[in-house]
Amino acid sequence: MAGLAGPSPQTHAARIVPLLFTEALNGRTALMRDDKAQAILPTAGLGTDYSDRYLDASEASLCRAAG
Repeated sequence: MAGLAGPSPQTHAARIVPLLFTEALNGRTALMRDDKAQAILPTAGLGTDYSDRYLDASEASLCRAAG
């Protein structure tokens, strides 16, 4: 099934493996990569302020549910 809905395993490896060993990434933050080895950047508006509000609301909801 690999390669039918996307790049072949060989193509994917050719794109990704060089990223795993490049000196250029030393000291840089970890970023997720897509199937073309392009960085997946954070969505604007979903920063720490949003995540803090979301986690606080989730925790409050769990506390109410637990009684």
